[in-house]
Amino acid sequence: MASPGNSGVERGFLWASGAVDPQSIDNWAQSNVTVRNSETLTALEVRVRIALTPYVTSTGMWSTIPAEHLVTTVEQQPGVLVYTFTLKPAVRITPGSYIFAVQYGHAVGGRDPSRDSYQAIATAEVARAEVDGGF
Repeated sequence: MASPGNSGVERGFLWASGAVDPQSIDNWAQSNVTVRNSETLTALEVRVRIALTPYVTSTGMWSTIPAEHLVTTVEQQPGVLVYTFTLKPAVRITPGSYIFAVQYGHAVGGRDPSRDSYQAIATAEVARAEVDGGF
């Protein structure tokens, strides 16, 4: 079941919003975090937490930032799957809009994303910003 997501959160040069992708199906979903930055980023970490509802299992992750510019991990922690996208050292991200997507299987019948969350922490040349929200 698709979620309209939230209206977005903005702090300084960083804005983010989360939504369940409309292509999600009865037993599989993709949650998208859109991040917009108005300054060149020197560091970025995006973390997505997917609550472990019945049969949740990771099936992948991707971003519109080239894979060679990111370190990506997924790990199970108590009650959640945690997907992390971290910008590699010395990589710079120009102002723009970027998508971070996490994919997971789940029990048949749809899934309530209300306990899922995201966090984005970014550093620009002279400032740091952090935003977080839900789906």
